[in-house]
Amino acid sequence: MFIKKILKYDVDAQEADIIISDGNFDIMTYAQPFNNDKDVFELYAFRSKNIMRALEPRSAVNKTDDGYYAYRLQGKIIDLEDRIVTVGGIKIILENSIPNDIKVNEYIEFDVLRIDFID
Repeated sequence: MFIKKILKYDVDAQEADIIISDGNFDIMTYAQPFNNDKDVFELYAFRSKNIMRALEPRSAVNKTDDGYYAYRLQGKIIDLEDRIVTVGGIKIILENSIPNDIKVNEYIEFDVLRIDFID
């Protein structure tokens, strides 16, 4: 995953809207603080909810009308303890726990209010 584009950048507030990509999927994220010098970062799913097993084993990114940064995402669980899911090649840490009946390498879908860019 990599920074594809910085959409907005407020130097004084040190905040930015950043498009993260894996070459196939793009996700708009929010960063604060951000100093425009980030090579190593994590993505955090703020207010993730409705986490459930996906019907199909695939990754998907769908923008929703629930908020400016809101998405419905689908991806593969790679770490239950640390709540890490990959959407294509984009690694995201979930805020909320994953249901106990879901195992590593299974696909889930979930809603998220915002994806935070954390350095």
